[in-house]
Amino acid sequence: MMAGNYVDDSVITAKVKGELLKSLGAKSLNVDVETDGGRVLLSGFVDNDAQRRKIVELASAVSGVVGVKDGLTLR
Repeated sequence: MMAGNYVDDSVITAKVKGELLKSLGAKSLNVDVETDGGRVLLSGFVDNDAQRRKIVELASAVSGVVGVKDGLTLR
């Protein structure tokens, strides 16, 4: 991995986490975000499918994101 990619990925991760926190508040704390090459992996727990769709939608809309993998689990 090149250093430039790592910086970009960490910025994307921070932006996605910020969007989730802004839109979902404390519920976003149950979601982990990892980014590699602009591809975001979401994992953690959600309450329902609507929440899952919202989280994926928010992550997809962040600048620099080239793809989102949904690894979220309904609890």
